[in-house]
Amino acid sequence: MERVRGIDVSKWQGAIDWQKVAGDDVHFVIIRVGNRGLSKGVISKDSYFEKNIQGALAAGLKVGVYFFSSSINTQEAIEEANFVIDAIKDYQITMPVVFDFEGFGEAKNRNFGMTTAQITDNCIAFQNIIKAHGYTCMLYGSQYYMPKKYDLSRLDDLLWVAKYASKTEPVSDEKYFPTISGYEDRTAIWQYASCGRVNGINGNVDMNYMYIDVSTDQKEEEEPMKIYKKGQVVQLAKNFKSTEFDCNGKGCCTETPIHSDLVKVLQNVRDHFGVSVNLNCGYRCPVHNANVKGASANSWHMKGYAADIVVKGVHPMRVARYIETIPGFAGRIGCYTWDDKGNGFVHVDVRGTNSRAVYTENNTNYDTVSKFTTTIKRGAKGRLVKVIQRKLRTEKMYWGLIDGKCGSGTEKAIIKWNAKYGRENDASWGPKCWNEAFPV
Repeated sequence: MERVRGIDVSKWQGAIDWQKVAGDDVHFVIIRVGNRGLSKGVISKDSYFEKNIQGALAAGLKVGVYFFSSSINTQEAIEEANFVIDAIKDYQITMPVVFDFEGFGEAKNRNFGMTTAQITDNCIAFQNIIKAHGYTCMLYGSQYYMPKKYDLSRLDDLLWVAKYASKTEPVSDEKYFPTISGYEDRTAIWQYASCGRVNGINGNVDMNYMYIDVSTDQKEEEEPMKIYKKGQVVQLAKNFKSTEFDCNGKGCCTETPIHSDLVKVLQNVRDHFGVSVNLNCGYRCPVHNANVKGASANSWHMKGYAADIVVKGVHPMRVARYIETIPGFAGRIGCYTWDDKGNGFVHVDVRGTNSRAVYTENNTNYDTVSKFTTTIKRGAKGRLVKVIQRKLRTEKMYWGLIDGKCGSGTEKAIIKWNAKYGRENDASWGPKCWNEAFPV
Protein backbone atom coordinates (compact mmCIF):
# COMPACT_ATOMS: atom_id res chain seq x y z
CA MET A 1 0.00 0.00 0.00
CA GLU A 2 1.03 3.60 -0.44
CA ARG A 3 2.23 4.97 2.87
CA VAL A 4 -0.37 6.88 4.89
CA ARG A 5 0.42 9.68 7.37
CA GLY A 6 -0.71 9.61 10.99
CA ILE A 7 0.17 10.79 14.48
CA ASP A 8 0.18 9.54 18.05
CA VAL A 9 -0.86 11.71 20.99
CA SER A 10 -1.21 11.82 24.75
CA LYS A 11 -1.98 14.41 27.41
CA TRP A 12 1.29 16.14 26.55
CA GLN A 13 -0.28 17.59 23.39
CA GLY A 14 -2.97 19.30 25.48
CA ALA A 15 -6.23 20.40 23.86
CA ILE A 16 -6.46 19.42 20.18
CA ASP A 17 -8.65 20.76 17.37
CA TRP A 18 -9.35 17.45 15.68
CA GLN A 19 -11.15 18.90 12.68
CA LYS A 20 -8.01 20.87 11.80
CA VAL A 21 -5.88 17.77 12.35
CA ALA A 22 -8.03 15.74 9.96
CA GLY A 23 -7.72 18.49 7.36
CA ASP A 24 -3.91 18.41 7.46
CA ASP A 25 -3.31 15.11 5.64
CA VAL A 26 -3.60 13.05 8.85
CA HIS A 27 -5.49 9.81 8.32
CA PHE A 28 -5.01 7.93 11.58
CA VAL A 29 -4.11 8.51 15.21
CA ILE A 30 -2.93 6.24 18.00
CA ILE A 31 -4.02 7.65 21.36
CA ARG A 32 -2.50 6.88 24.74
CA VAL A 33 -5.20 5.30 26.87
CA GLY A 34 -3.11 5.18 30.02
CA ASN A 35 0.10 4.13 31.69
CA ARG A 36 1.62 2.37 34.66
CA GLY A 37 4.05 4.62 36.53
CA LEU A 38 7.74 3.78 36.30
CA SER A 39 8.36 4.32 40.00
CA LYS A 40 5.25 3.38 42.00
CA GLY A 41 3.64 1.15 39.41
CA VAL A 42 0.16 2.68 39.65
CA ILE A 43 -2.11 2.45 36.60
CA SER A 44 -3.78 5.68 35.53
CA LYS A 45 -5.87 6.75 32.58
CA ASP A 46 -4.45 9.49 30.35
CA SER A 47 -6.23 12.67 31.43
CA TYR A 48 -6.98 13.58 27.79
CA PHE A 49 -7.96 10.11 26.60
CA GLU A 50 -11.73 10.67 26.51
CA LYS A 51 -11.43 14.08 24.83
CA ASN A 52 -8.92 12.78 22.31
CA ILE A 53 -10.76 9.62 21.27
CA GLN A 54 -14.12 11.35 21.04
CA GLY A 55 -12.67 14.25 19.05
CA ALA A 56 -10.68 12.03 16.68
CA LEU A 57 -13.64 9.77 15.95
CA ALA A 58 -15.91 12.76 15.39
CA ALA A 59 -13.39 14.08 12.85
CA GLY A 60 -13.52 10.81 10.93
CA LEU A 61 -10.01 9.58 11.73
CA LYS A 62 -9.08 5.94 12.11
CA VAL A 63 -8.22 5.41 15.77
CA GLY A 64 -6.01 3.02 17.71
CA VAL A 65 -4.72 3.17 21.27
CA TYR A 66 -1.55 2.41 23.14
CA PHE A 67 -0.75 1.65 26.77
CA PHE A 68 2.59 2.59 28.32
CA SER A 69 3.59 -0.35 30.50
CA SER A 70 6.09 -0.80 33.30
CA SER A 71 4.74 -4.22 34.28
CA ILE A 72 7.13 -6.44 36.22
CA ASN A 73 5.26 -9.72 35.76
CA THR A 74 2.53 -11.28 33.64
CA GLN A 75 -0.13 -10.66 36.27
CA GLU A 76 0.48 -6.91 35.98
CA ALA A 77 0.46 -7.14 32.17
CA ILE A 78 -2.92 -8.87 32.31
CA GLU A 79 -4.19 -6.18 34.68
CA GLU A 80 -3.09 -3.55 32.16
CA ALA A 81 -4.82 -5.33 29.29
CA ASN A 82 -8.09 -5.54 31.22
CA PHE A 83 -7.78 -1.84 32.05
CA VAL A 84 -7.44 -1.05 28.34
CA ILE A 85 -10.41 -3.24 27.35
CA ASP A 86 -12.61 -1.53 29.92
CA ALA A 87 -11.54 1.92 28.68
CA ILE A 88 -12.11 1.31 24.96
CA LYS A 89 -15.08 -1.05 24.91
CA ASP A 90 -17.57 1.67 23.96
CA TYR A 91 -15.48 3.20 21.16
CA GLN A 92 -14.97 2.32 17.49
CA ILE A 93 -11.36 1.17 17.49
CA THR A 94 -10.25 0.46 13.91
CA MET A 95 -6.47 0.59 14.42
CA PRO A 96 -4.49 -1.77 16.69
CA VAL A 97 -4.20 -1.83 20.46
CA VAL A 98 -0.50 -1.28 21.07
CA PHE A 99 1.73 -2.47 23.92
CA ASP A 100 4.38 0.17 24.60
CA PHE A 101 6.79 -1.43 27.08
CA GLU A 102 9.66 0.77 28.19
CA GLY A 103 11.88 1.72 31.12
CA PHE A 104 13.72 -1.54 31.77
CA GLY A 105 17.07 0.04 30.79
CA GLU A 106 17.18 2.65 33.57
CA ALA A 107 18.19 1.70 37.11
CA LYS A 108 15.73 4.14 38.72
CA ASN A 109 12.71 2.38 37.18
CA ARG A 110 10.75 -0.46 38.81
CA ASN A 111 11.18 -2.77 35.79
CA PHE A 112 14.93 -2.26 35.46
CA GLY A 113 16.94 -5.36 34.61
CA MET A 114 14.12 -7.58 33.37
CA THR A 115 15.31 -10.39 31.13
CA THR A 116 14.30 -10.80 27.50
CA ALA A 117 12.20 -13.83 28.47
CA GLN A 118 10.35 -11.88 31.18
CA ILE A 119 9.74 -8.90 28.90
CA THR A 120 8.44 -11.15 26.14
CA ASP A 121 6.21 -13.08 28.57
CA ASN A 122 4.59 -9.79 29.60
CA CYS A 123 3.98 -8.85 25.98
CA ILE A 124 2.31 -12.18 25.29
CA ALA A 125 0.15 -11.98 28.43
CA PHE A 126 -1.07 -8.49 27.46
CA GLN A 127 -1.72 -9.40 23.83
CA ASN A 128 -3.58 -12.62 24.67
CA ILE A 129 -6.20 -10.65 26.59
CA ILE A 130 -6.52 -8.02 23.88
CA LYS A 131 -6.90 -10.63 21.13
CA ALA A 132 -9.46 -12.57 23.17
CA HIS A 133 -11.67 -9.47 22.98
CA GLY A 134 -11.40 -9.32 19.19
CA TYR A 135 -8.88 -6.51 18.75
CA THR A 136 -5.73 -6.38 16.62
CA CYS A 137 -2.45 -6.13 18.55
CA MET A 138 0.80 -4.35 17.81
CA LEU A 139 4.12 -3.94 19.61
CA TYR A 140 5.89 -0.58 19.86
CA GLY A 141 9.60 0.01 20.28
CA SER A 142 12.69 1.62 18.83
CA GLN A 143 14.79 0.02 16.13
CA TYR A 144 17.60 -0.05 18.68
CA TYR A 145 16.05 -1.84 21.65
CA MET A 146 13.24 -3.85 20.06
CA PRO A 147 15.44 -6.69 18.74
CA LYS A 148 17.57 -6.65 21.91
CA LYS A 149 14.84 -6.62 24.54
CA TYR A 150 12.14 -8.74 22.86
CA ASP A 151 12.27 -12.31 21.62
CA LEU A 152 10.53 -11.46 18.36
CA SER A 153 10.43 -15.13 17.36
CA ARG A 154 7.79 -15.60 20.08
CA LEU A 155 5.79 -12.52 19.09
CA ASP A 156 3.84 -12.82 15.86
CA ASP A 157 2.19 -9.39 15.77
CA LEU A 158 3.11 -6.50 13.49
CA LEU A 159 5.52 -3.84 14.71
CA TRP A 160 5.40 -0.09 15.21
CA VAL A 161 9.04 0.98 15.10
CA ALA A 162 10.55 4.32 16.12
CA LYS A 163 13.61 5.62 14.25
CA TYR A 164 14.44 9.33 13.98
CA ALA A 165 16.88 10.62 11.38
CA SER A 166 16.91 14.00 13.14
CA LYS A 167 16.02 15.32 16.58
CA THR A 168 15.04 18.72 15.25
CA GLU A 169 13.45 18.02 11.85
CA PRO A 170 10.72 15.51 10.85
CA VAL A 171 12.74 13.60 8.24
CA SER A 172 10.76 10.88 6.43
CA ASP A 173 13.05 9.97 3.55
CA GLU A 174 12.62 6.26 2.81
CA LYS A 175 16.36 5.65 3.13
CA TYR A 176 15.89 6.01 6.92
CA PHE A 177 13.12 3.43 7.12
CA PRO A 178 13.79 1.15 10.15
CA THR A 179 15.02 -2.36 9.49
CA ILE A 180 15.11 -5.18 12.02
CA SER A 181 17.03 -8.12 10.61
CA GLY A 182 14.74 -11.05 9.89
CA TYR A 183 11.57 -9.07 10.61
CA GLU A 184 11.60 -6.42 7.88
CA ASP A 185 8.18 -7.49 6.60
CA ARG A 186 6.55 -6.93 9.99
CA THR A 187 7.19 -3.20 10.33
CA ALA A 188 3.71 -1.81 9.70
CA ILE A 189 4.15 1.71 11.10
CA TRP A 190 7.27 3.88 11.18
CA GLN A 191 7.39 6.60 13.82
CA TYR A 192 9.81 8.90 12.01
CA ALA A 193 9.80 12.01 14.23
CA SER A 194 8.86 13.38 17.63
CA CYS A 195 9.17 17.00 16.51
CA GLY A 196 6.43 17.14 13.89
CA ARG A 197 3.91 19.93 13.47
CA VAL A 198 0.26 19.50 12.53
CA ASN A 199 -2.59 22.00 12.26
CA GLY A 200 -4.80 21.86 15.34
CA ILE A 201 -2.00 20.94 17.77
CA ASN A 202 0.10 23.47 19.63
CA GLY A 203 3.69 22.29 19.77
CA ASN A 204 5.39 19.09 18.70
CA VAL A 205 3.71 15.80 17.96
CA ASP A 206 4.96 12.33 17.00
CA MET A 207 4.71 11.65 13.27
CA ASN A 208 4.11 8.25 11.66
CA TYR A 209 3.70 6.54 8.32
CA MET A 210 1.69 3.34 7.91
CA TYR A 211 3.03 0.90 5.30
CA ILE A 212 0.88 -2.17 5.99
CA ASP A 213 -2.85 -1.57 6.30
CA VAL A 214 -3.62 -2.60 9.88
CA SER A 215 -6.93 -0.77 10.02
CA THR A 216 -10.16 -2.72 10.23
CA ASP A 217 -13.81 -1.94 10.24
CA GLN A 218 -15.51 -1.84 13.62
CA LYS A 219 -15.01 -5.36 14.97
CA GLU A 220 -17.85 -7.39 13.61
CA GLU A 221 -20.46 -8.62 16.00
CA GLU A 222 -20.15 -12.36 15.78
CA GLU A 223 -22.96 -14.65 16.75
CA PRO A 224 -22.07 -15.33 20.40
CA MET A 225 -23.58 -18.83 20.44
CA LYS A 226 -22.12 -21.51 18.22
CA ILE A 227 -22.99 -25.18 17.97
CA TYR A 228 -20.32 -27.86 17.56
CA LYS A 229 -20.61 -31.54 16.83
CA LYS A 230 -20.06 -33.55 20.00
CA GLY A 231 -16.57 -35.04 19.87
CA GLN A 232 -15.43 -32.55 17.23
CA VAL A 233 -12.17 -30.91 18.30
CA VAL A 234 -12.20 -27.17 17.60
CA GLN A 235 -9.72 -24.76 19.18
CA LEU A 236 -11.94 -22.11 20.78
CA ALA A 237 -9.19 -20.16 22.53
CA LYS A 238 -5.53 -20.56 23.33
CA ASN A 239 -6.15 -23.11 26.10
CA PHE A 240 -9.66 -24.46 25.40
CA LYS A 241 -11.11 -26.91 22.91
CA SER A 242 -14.76 -27.53 22.10
CA THR A 243 -14.64 -31.12 23.41
CA GLU A 244 -13.98 -29.84 26.94
CA PHE A 245 -17.52 -28.44 26.93
CA ASP A 246 -19.21 -31.63 25.64
CA CYS A 247 -22.07 -33.06 27.67
CA ASN A 248 -20.91 -35.74 30.11
CA GLY A 249 -23.94 -37.90 29.37
CA LYS A 250 -23.53 -41.03 27.27
CA GLY A 251 -25.63 -41.48 24.14
CA CYS A 252 -27.93 -38.60 25.04
CA CYS A 253 -26.97 -35.86 22.53
CA THR A 254 -24.84 -35.13 19.48
CA GLU A 255 -24.27 -31.36 19.62
CA THR A 256 -22.59 -28.90 21.99
CA PRO A 257 -23.70 -25.24 22.09
CA ILE A 258 -21.05 -22.90 23.54
CA HIS A 259 -21.36 -19.19 24.24
CA SER A 260 -18.24 -17.27 23.15
CA ASP A 261 -18.37 -14.96 26.20
CA LEU A 262 -18.03 -18.00 28.46
CA VAL A 263 -14.89 -19.10 26.62
CA LYS A 264 -13.43 -15.59 26.97
CA VAL A 265 -14.03 -15.62 30.73
CA LEU A 266 -12.39 -19.02 31.14
CA GLN A 267 -9.38 -18.00 29.05
CA ASN A 268 -9.10 -14.86 31.14
CA VAL A 269 -9.02 -17.00 34.29
CA ARG A 270 -6.40 -19.30 32.73
CA ASP A 271 -4.21 -16.34 31.75
CA HIS A 272 -4.53 -14.72 35.18
CA PHE A 273 -3.63 -17.72 37.33
CA GLY A 274 -1.25 -19.30 34.82
CA VAL A 275 -2.31 -22.87 35.61
CA SER A 276 -4.72 -25.34 34.04
CA VAL A 277 -8.46 -24.78 34.25
CA ASN A 278 -10.40 -28.05 34.25
CA LEU A 279 -14.09 -28.23 33.36
CA ASN A 280 -16.10 -30.55 35.60
CA CYS A 281 -19.12 -29.69 33.53
CA GLY A 282 -19.79 -27.55 30.48
CA TYR A 283 -22.88 -28.17 28.38
CA ARG A 284 -25.61 -30.45 29.79
CA CYS A 285 -28.32 -31.58 27.44
CA PRO A 286 -31.86 -31.76 28.89
CA VAL A 287 -31.73 -35.56 29.11
CA HIS A 288 -28.50 -35.60 31.08
CA ASN A 289 -29.52 -32.59 33.18
CA ALA A 290 -32.62 -34.44 34.36
CA ASN A 291 -30.38 -37.18 35.75
CA VAL A 292 -28.04 -34.84 37.65
CA LYS A 293 -28.94 -34.66 41.34
CA GLY A 294 -29.76 -31.13 42.44
CA ALA A 295 -29.58 -29.64 38.93
CA SER A 296 -32.04 -26.87 38.18
CA ALA A 297 -34.68 -27.69 35.59
CA ASN A 298 -33.75 -24.38 33.95
CA SER A 299 -29.99 -24.80 34.29
CA TRP A 300 -27.85 -22.43 32.23
CA HIS A 301 -25.66 -25.44 31.48
CA MET A 302 -28.44 -26.56 29.13
CA LYS A 303 -28.08 -23.32 27.15
CA GLY A 304 -24.28 -23.55 26.72
CA TYR A 305 -23.81 -20.50 28.94
CA ALA A 306 -22.25 -22.19 31.99
CA ALA A 307 -19.26 -24.17 33.20
CA ASP A 308 -18.13 -25.66 36.50
CA ILE A 309 -14.38 -25.24 36.80
CA VAL A 310 -11.46 -26.21 39.01
CA VAL A 311 -8.31 -24.12 38.78
CA LYS A 312 -5.38 -26.32 39.70
CA GLY A 313 -4.06 -25.52 43.17
CA VAL A 314 -6.20 -22.41 43.59
CA HIS A 315 -8.91 -22.06 46.26
CA PRO A 316 -12.40 -21.67 44.75
CA MET A 317 -12.92 -18.42 46.66
CA ARG A 318 -9.86 -16.91 44.97
CA VAL A 319 -11.21 -17.94 41.57
CA ALA A 320 -14.70 -16.62 42.32
CA ARG A 321 -13.33 -13.34 43.60
CA TYR A 322 -11.17 -12.91 40.50
CA ILE A 323 -14.04 -13.54 38.07
CA GLU A 324 -15.98 -10.91 39.98
CA THR A 325 -13.29 -8.35 39.03
CA ILE A 326 -13.23 -9.08 35.27
CA PRO A 327 -14.30 -5.87 33.48
CA GLY A 328 -17.69 -6.23 31.84
CA PHE A 329 -18.50 -9.61 33.40
CA ALA A 330 -22.24 -10.17 33.77
CA GLY A 331 -23.46 -13.50 35.06
CA ARG A 332 -23.67 -15.81 38.03
CA ILE A 333 -20.71 -16.97 40.09
CA GLY A 334 -21.17 -19.85 42.48
CA CYS A 335 -18.36 -20.64 44.92
CA TYR A 336 -18.48 -24.28 46.05
CA THR A 337 -16.05 -25.06 48.87
CA TRP A 338 -16.33 -28.14 51.06
CA ASP A 339 -13.45 -28.38 53.50
CA ASP A 340 -10.37 -26.81 55.11
CA LYS A 341 -8.23 -27.77 52.11
CA GLY A 342 -10.29 -25.67 49.72
CA ASN A 343 -11.68 -28.58 47.72
CA GLY A 344 -14.61 -27.59 45.55
CA PHE A 345 -15.21 -25.75 42.29
CA VAL A 346 -16.63 -22.57 40.81
CA HIS A 347 -19.75 -22.28 38.70
CA VAL A 348 -19.64 -19.45 36.20
CA ASP A 349 -22.21 -18.47 33.61
CA VAL A 350 -22.74 -15.50 31.31
CA ARG A 351 -26.50 -15.05 31.61
CA GLY A 352 -26.15 -11.24 31.54
CA THR A 353 -27.33 -10.41 35.05
CA ASN A 354 -25.06 -10.55 38.05
CA SER A 355 -25.58 -12.81 41.06
CA ARG A 356 -23.30 -14.47 43.60
CA ALA A 357 -23.77 -17.62 45.67
CA VAL A 358 -21.80 -19.58 48.25
CA TYR A 359 -22.26 -23.34 48.64
CA THR A 360 -20.91 -25.52 51.46
CA GLU A 361 -21.34 -29.20 52.41
CA ASN A 362 -23.50 -29.98 49.39
CA ASN A 363 -24.35 -28.57 46.00
CA THR A 364 -28.03 -27.83 46.51
CA ASN A 365 -28.34 -25.36 49.40
CA TYR A 366 -26.64 -22.01 49.11
CA ASP A 367 -26.57 -18.43 50.34
CA THR A 368 -27.05 -15.56 47.92
CA VAL A 369 -24.60 -12.73 48.57
CA SER A 370 -24.19 -9.34 46.94
CA LYS A 371 -20.42 -9.78 46.73
CA PHE A 372 -17.82 -12.17 48.05
CA THR A 373 -16.01 -9.53 50.14
CA THR A 374 -18.90 -8.83 52.51
CA THR A 375 -17.68 -7.59 55.90
CA ILE A 376 -18.23 -10.16 58.66
CA LYS A 377 -18.69 -9.18 62.31
CA ARG A 378 -19.90 -10.91 65.47
CA GLY A 379 -23.48 -12.04 65.02
CA ALA A 380 -23.14 -12.70 61.30
CA LYS A 381 -24.43 -16.02 60.00
CA GLY A 382 -24.20 -17.98 56.80
CA ARG A 383 -21.92 -19.87 54.49
CA LEU A 384 -19.48 -16.99 54.06
CA VAL A 385 -18.81 -17.31 57.77
CA LYS A 386 -18.08 -21.02 57.24
CA VAL A 387 -15.54 -20.16 54.55
CA ILE A 388 -13.81 -17.78 56.98
CA GLN A 389 -13.93 -20.28 59.84
CA ARG A 390 -12.25 -22.90 57.67
CA LYS A 391 -9.56 -20.46 56.60
CA LEU A 392 -8.89 -19.48 60.20
CA ARG A 393 -8.66 -23.14 61.16
CA THR A 394 -6.06 -23.83 58.47
CA GLU A 395 -4.03 -20.97 59.96
CA LYS A 396 -4.37 -22.55 63.45
CA MET A 397 -6.27 -19.55 64.80
CA TYR A 398 -9.67 -21.20 65.27
CA TRP A 399 -10.63 -24.61 66.66
CA GLY A 400 -14.38 -24.25 67.09
CA LEU A 401 -17.27 -25.62 65.07
CA ILE A 402 -17.66 -24.85 61.38
CA ASP A 403 -21.23 -23.76 62.00
CA GLY A 404 -21.51 -20.52 60.02
CA LYS A 405 -22.09 -18.46 63.17
CA CYS A 406 -19.72 -15.65 64.06
CA GLY A 407 -19.68 -15.96 67.83
CA SER A 408 -17.02 -15.16 70.41
CA GLY A 409 -14.66 -17.92 69.24
CA THR A 410 -14.75 -16.80 65.62
CA GLU A 411 -14.43 -13.17 66.68
CA LYS A 412 -11.31 -13.93 68.73
CA ALA A 413 -9.81 -15.73 65.74
CA ILE A 414 -10.55 -12.75 63.48
CA ILE A 415 -8.81 -10.49 65.99
CA LYS A 416 -5.75 -12.79 65.82
CA TRP A 417 -5.83 -12.62 62.01
CA ASN A 418 -5.95 -8.82 62.01
CA ALA A 419 -3.16 -8.63 64.59
CA LYS A 420 -0.98 -10.79 62.32
CA TYR A 421 -1.29 -8.05 59.68
CA GLY A 422 -0.74 -5.14 62.06
CA ARG A 423 -4.35 -4.31 62.85
CA GLU A 424 -4.62 -4.61 66.63
CA ASN A 425 -8.00 -5.20 68.30
CA ASP A 426 -9.90 -5.27 64.99
CA ALA A 427 -12.80 -7.69 65.32
CA SER A 428 -14.22 -7.38 61.81
CA TRP A 429 -13.35 -9.44 58.75
CA GLY A 430 -13.31 -6.83 56.00
CA PRO A 431 -11.93 -6.36 52.46
CA LYS A 432 -8.31 -6.40 53.63
CA CYS A 433 -8.84 -9.78 55.30
CA TRP A 434 -10.47 -11.20 52.17
CA ASN A 435 -7.55 -9.98 50.08
CA GLU A 436 -5.03 -11.53 52.45
CA ALA A 437 -6.85 -14.83 52.76
CA PHE A 438 -7.94 -15.24 49.13
CA PRO A 439 -5.78 -12.92 47.00
CA VAL A 440 -6.71 -12.40 43.37
